[in-house]
Amino acid sequence: MIRALFLAVALSSFAAPTLVQVQTIRVADHPNYARLVLPLKAGAEWDLSQDGSSVRLLVDGATQFDISNIFRRIPRTKILAVRPIERREAAGLQLTLGCDCTAAARRIGSGFLALDIVFREKSEDTVEAKQPSPSTDTAATVTTSASPT
Repeated sequence: MIRALFLAVALSSFAAPTLVQVQTIRVADHPNYARLVLPLKAGAEWDLSQDGSSVRLLVDGATQFDISNIFRRIPRTKILAVRPIERREAAGLQLTLGCDCTAAARRIGSGFLALDIVFREKSEDTVEAKQPSPSTDTAATVTTSASPT
């Protein structure tokens, strides 16, 4: 009987699925931007891309992200939809924006990545857009000014 129990336990450990850790996303809504804060492993790299109203964020070595809390604090005016991306080597988010916004990501604190969805400023004199810088801990800001003619 003991051998049968031992054999059953041994065999079930081979058939058990790998447990995936689901990471909670913290969210905050501000007048000019929305912020999603994702857990980030030490040394992890990320890739942020934006094509019009479509934003994709991939985080190397991440597991799954829990998106169920996002629209409890952020109205669907800045972000219309969020879909998780789950791959073997990375995880991330696919966002559809509902505003004329730009996306920027930067490492904050110890072990977090901030994804900001920021309203674009409409001005003839100055346009600012934050560009992500995955290799550093801060986001760069690019400023261009219209020259008088």
